[in-house]
Amino acid sequence: MSERVVTLQAHAILPCMCLLVLAHRVHPGLPIVLAANRDELYARPTEPLRIWPDEPDICAGRDLAQGGTWLGLSRRGRFAALTNFRRGAAHAGARSRGEVVLDYLRSSLSPEHYVARLATYAGQFGGFSVIVGDLEHEPYYFSNRGDVAQRLAPGLYGLSNEQLDVPWPKVTLAKQRIGALLGRERVSPEQLADAMDDRSRPPDASLPDTGIGMERERLLAPMFVAGEHYGTRAVTAVLIDAQDRALLYERSYGPHGRHVSEARCELELMPPAPV
Repeated sequence: MSERVVTLQAHAILPCMCLLVLAHRVHPGLPIVLAANRDELYARPTEPLRIWPDEPDICAGRDLAQGGTWLGLSRRGRFAALTNFRRGAAHAGARSRGEVVLDYLRSSLSPEHYVARLATYAGQFGGFSVIVGDLEHEPYYFSNRGDVAQRLAPGLYGLSNEQLDVPWPKVTLAKQRIGALLGRERVSPEQLADAMDDRSRPPDASLPDTGIGMERERLLAPMFVAGEHYGTRAVTAVLIDAQDRALLYERSYGPHGRHVSEARCELELMPPAPV
């Protein structure tokens, strides 16, 4: 394939975090476990996971192109993670989807009330799904494709670039791999990151048809995408224990899945502020 074709294909893919697994009260010692792969153009400027100097209550990576984030946690125990939809481009003038995560982390609304407010202006963004949660309430899932809102009972959930738990091969495999880890007494962030680094490609017959052509379906099919211009930029693990302590761990990658760096945040969480 020529360099020009590969580049055009990369730019035709919408930037997004492409895969996440949430375990809500599945492990007895870890009420919240979140593992996520962020797929993005390697050329898009990004800061790795860290406590933000200008907002020290937030630990997250940062999209330097638009200023938002795809996944983050606040010291008040608020967490959020977002994916976009593969089908269709964002409309002209659409707001950056990274604002959604950042707005939730800064707010004091419960997940349910935040999602209700978000639904009133969610059409200003391109297609997205988001999971939001805190220390005191059940997490919520929301998508502006169909205005779907769902309270998440204890369980294991998977999300890629479709609605929650749509069984794309990468979603099914990620849930299996993370679920197997959660059967152990001790779970480390490094183990979660290892589990999300699966580069095997499912058979063509199992792939979804999202309107991008089989060649790009194959490129995006693995849990971990290792392309030349576009791929998994970060693998992130978030663990919140029963004592309200949080550990965030991130591995950053470059073209062809080359490991670049690691980062870690450890936070003692405070209860949410009154609504």
